[in-house]
This record gives sequence, structure tokens and C-alpha cells, in this order.
Amino acid sequence: MLLQEQASRLQRVIAEAQSSAPGRAGGTDSRGAVHVRLGPDGLPRSFRVRSDWKRRVSADAFGAAVFEACMTAARERMEAWAARLEQEGWQSRVDRLRDELDQNPAGEAATPVSGRVPAAFAGKPRKDGPRPLHVLAEDALSAFDAAQQRAASVPGSPQGSGHAADGRLVLTLSASSLVSCEADPGWVSGQTAAGLTRALGEALTAARASLAGAAAAADADAARQSAALGQIFTDALELISSETRSPSRNGARHARVR
Repeated sequence: MLLQEQASRLQRVIAEAQSSAPGRAGGTDSRGAVHVRLGPDGLPRSFRVRSDWKRRVSADAFGAAVFEACMTAARERMEAWAARLEQEGWQSRVDRLRDELDQNPAGEAATPVSGRVPAAFAGKPRKDGPRPLHVLAEDALSAFDAAQQRAASVPGSPQGSGHAADGRLVLTLSASSLVSCEADPGWVSGQTAAGLTRALGEALTAARASLAGAAAAADADAARQSAALGQIFTDALELISSETRSPSRNGARHARVR
């Protein structure tokens, strides 16, 4: 099996699993004060606060109740997803693919082509020829240093935060779940169920927009770094090729060394 075919089959298996994800799921905190509905992406779509929430949970624990409702919904979503995958026989397809990869891990005809950069990393040949070796080295060091700094400054996936009620309610989302809900107890204690539900909706809308912006920025940054490294690889190969095609230059260099 060719490496390209292996990758294609793996992508299909992953896509099948993702398409089986429940379109929606719901959950409530243990005291029944807050109900949340999740969307196909696993993120909150809406909140509903019970009219008798003050009898069920204290103002100090309101933020924790929102978070617990989201975690309950996420757990139920994962259980439903796992049951659906088992029913569809997804695990057996994964096992068959794993057995095939174990029998032929490198893939047939997987011998790399000398002097060529994979298309995913290749840059465009420069019209004025490859950059000098010392310039390439400096650019490579700068590119790798930037990548290391980015990895150190971004410990996890992109996140987005949304505020409501002048910052007295803050929701933070990651790409897959609610990260936190911070609510000022003094403000919460004076709110009706409708007011809390409305504020949660406002904060959620803002958090989703913030998350989308953070994810787009991270993707753009990764694309720029990939393009920069790809150009360095391309220039390096061009430099090597030009040196190989110029024996007279190599001979002159050896003569100077002697």
C-alpha cells in the first residue's frame, strides 16, 4: 500500500468518525439550576437558567453550575458518540487499517526522491537564484527560533473569551469545550433567570467570535512559518544543485584551500 493511499484511508476513517458525532446534546448541573445545549462542534449553543435557580444554587456557585452543566452535556455527547461508532463498526475498520499498516509500515514504493522537497513544504524557486549559504543559515535559525517562541507562548489550543454585564460574567471557550465561567456573585444574586440567560447568551456569542479570531490568527501564523521553512528548504536544494552542476567552481575552491 502506498503511503498516499494509507494517508487517504486514514483520513476517510477519521472523517467517518467525525460525521457520526451527535448533532446536539444537552446537560444540566447536578442541582438542575442551569441547562446547556451543545452544537455539532461540541461547544455550547444556548443556556437556560431555571426560574427557581436561587433555591437550587447559591450566587457564589453559579459559575460552577454553568461549567458543570457543560461538562455533563459533553460527557453525554461522548457516550452517545461512542455508542454510535460501535454500532457502525468503526472500531473494526480501525483495527483492519492498523493491521495493514503494521504489515507494511513504510508503504510500497516509499523510496524518497533525492533532491526534492515534499509539495506541502516546497516554496517557489527564486528568480535571482538561491540565497548565499550564510544567509540561508541565518534565516533558518530565525525561523526555528520563532517556532520555538510560539510553542512556548501558546501552551494549548486557541481560546476565546466573551464578556457580559460589563465584565461581571465571562465565558472562555477552547476549540472543543467551555474552559471556564466566571460570574460576580454580587451581580448574580440580583439577577432574574431571564437576565442570567440573556447575559450567558451575550457572553457566549462574544466568546465564539473571539475564539474564531484566535483560531484564524493561529492558522495564519502556522501557514507563514510553514511557507518560510519551505522557502528555506527550496533555496537550500537549489544551492546544493548549483554547486553540484559547477565543477569548475568546486575545483577552484579546492585549489584555494590547498
